[in-house]
Amino acid sequence: MALTPYVYRTQVIRVVDGDTLWCRIDLGFRTQAEHSIRLAGIDAPELFTGTDREAGAASRDAVQTWVDEWQDICDDEWPFVLHSDKGGGFGRWAGTLWRMGDSRALNSWLVDAGFAVESQP
Repeated sequence: MALTPYVYRTQVIRVVDGDTLWCRIDLGFRTQAEHSIRLAGIDAPELFTGTDREAGAASRDAVQTWVDEWQDICDDEWPFVLHSDKGGGFGRWAGTLWRMGDSRALNSWLVDAGFAVESQP
């Protein structure tokens, strides 16, 4: 039986790298939490370690642009939707980030645009 992901209204506080974000998450009942979110199902080049830091910087910059462009045109305090169903490593939660009212998920956009690859389960 597949788990149904939890769905949260979300604000992006900071882009860490091409597959990690800090988000403020609306938990409902006037309760919010800030968490590190690992974009599920993808791997972006490493920004701080690894052999291709230039590609890591390009991936991070692409994420920042994707976030900024939507926040500039979206007239909502909570411009994103986060689907999450499990915790990830390094104290992060894994999830898929969507634009509120739009069908674009950041995770798949990064793969389609060549800034990340699908990760192996």
